Amino acid sequence: MRSRKNHIFVLDFLYAGKNATFQSGGPEIHEIVLKVLIFILFQVVSMEHAILSVPLPVDVKSKMDKRRDIRWVEVARQAILERLSLLERMDAMLSQSDFSEQDAIALGRSINRKIWEKSGKQK
Repeated sequence: MRSRKNHIFVLDFLYAGKNATFQSGGPEIHEIVLKVLIFILFQVVSMEHAILSVPLPVDVKSKMDKRRDIRWVEVARQAILERLSLLERMDAMLSQSDFSEQDAIALGRSINRKIWEKSGKQK
């Protein structure tokens, strides 16, 4: 099994793109190393990860491009994991509840009516 550290190196190298340089070797070496790293990356992705493409407005993408110190893939991954965790906790809490959708609608109407009355406007 491949180590997580190797995966991060491959992603960091590809993120650096054309700015990545080596201390020795000519352009041929760079091309060979890049091809090997891309091959490894595809193996890693196909074995352990799914790819998610997210369309973004152009202005958001340009702001992201200015912050090359941020690993945006990791930011998105963490946001998705946090949201999934929250939804799982909510599902667990709600699975024990006998509060129905009709109860929720009735409660909402009651709250709206009380707010309306407190604001001084009567039906």
